[in-house]
Amino acid sequence: METAREKSLGGAACDEGWAEGEFEGVALGDARLERRLIRVVEGLSSQPEYPVNQACEEAAATKAAYRLFDNDKVSAEKILTAHRAKTSRRMRQEPVVLAIQDTTFFNLTGHKKTRGLGPIGDRSGKWQGLILHSTFAVTPRGLPLGVLTHDCWAREGFRENEYTHEELPIEKKESFRWIEAPFNYPQFGH
Repeated sequence: METAREKSLGGAACDEGWAEGEFEGVALGDARLERRLIRVVEGLSSQPEYPVNQACEEAAATKAAYRLFDNDKVSAEKILTAHRAKTSRRMRQEPVVLAIQDTTFFNLTGHKKTRGLGPIGDRSGKWQGLILHSTFAVTPRGLPLGVLTHDCWAREGFRENEYTHEELPIEKKESFRWIEAPFNYPQFGH
């Protein structure tokens, strides 16, 4: 009997070892870091609903994950470059691919020591966090093919008033990410 996860993947379970194929060719400049990335991704993907310390299960694995995240040689862009190459291959095998965009607000207000956050929510300024705008490639059947774009930022603050917002050129508005995203990925045919 297929699990919900297997059904969401079109009947193919995420077998152990999948991350090695998915991130083949990742260029972190250090083979040990590249192997650690594979181990961390495998561990986190086996329990995606859990925070890092619970998904990793062991203290050593948790420590290794945080060392990977904190390493200056590791960036989201380097990891996503390898993933996008595999996503492109999967996209070319499909007659129709949908590019679904989403903006997510991460409320980190309770993390008082976290730096680099900005206001989210209403203009009260009581919530602090990050904003993530992503584009996902999926088939019309709902089979996920991969992440196409990923843009994370912290607001510097809110504008003085809505009149100021109306005067801004579209390129200066947060909503421009919805327009810009399709042009940032060559598989869209642009």
